[in-house]
Amino acid sequence: MKEKETYINQGLHLEGAVYNSDLRYSSNGVAMLSFTLALQSRGTEGPTYLPIKMLGQAAERAAELLKDGVGAKVLGRFESYKSEQGERQSVLAQRIWPFEVGADALTEPDNKGQRRLLHGVNEFWAVGNLTRDVEFSYGQSGVPFARGTLAVSLSKEKTDFLPFVAFGPAAEGLKEGRKGERLLLSGQIKNDSWTDKEGQKRYGLKMEVTSARKALKEAREGKEVGEKRVQAEPLEDFPESLPF
Repeated sequence: MKEKETYINQGLHLEGAVYNSDLRYSSNGVAMLSFTLALQSRGTEGPTYLPIKMLGQAAERAAELLKDGVGAKVLGRFESYKSEQGERQSVLAQRIWPFEVGADALTEPDNKGQRRLLHGVNEFWAVGNLTRDVEFSYGQSGVPFARGTLAVSLSKEKTDFLPFVAFGPAAEGLKEGRKGERLLLSGQIKNDSWTDKEGQKRYGLKMEVTSARKALKEAREGKEVGEKRVQAEPLEDFPESLPF
């Protein structure tokens, strides 16, 4: 059987506390584990709650250990996919390592009773092409602000679209970004929310950029013989009402 060829154009490293772990199966029997990873990566600012998914036999093994309040190190990637509610985003885990967490390593409970991991890890990088010119402006306090979308190739058939924002010097470095330009972005995955055209509140993920560099033209897709665990197609078989 010919192995599926994938590209190494992004990487994600997270550490946080696990909540709402739930194991389900698609109509064709594929296991999908979903849970929320709660972390505090910047002092008292920036609480982050990230929806995580994992597929296959690895998901079944992880589900046995991932209980509320347990810590988890996650290596994976950002993914985007279409649903009845439009474009959605999540983190697709490729490796998970559970670990014990003491009470002193967690924040005070939030309004849902969840405690975030103090000094959590949230590191992300991606290489891709701008889908449009970067939007650049200054906030009311004069802080530079930039936003845009990066098209990140997973394979010849699959591309993820990564919304990003940047502030301060990182935004200044992006203000001349033009459609089609190839960039290497580093930063963190953060929660996002907006109101759609029908006035409905929507939630998703975005990248907060801390470093932006122009990728060399020779630095095309890094090819890797990938495993089926990275495939996102089975997600279409699952209901929209996920537990995060």
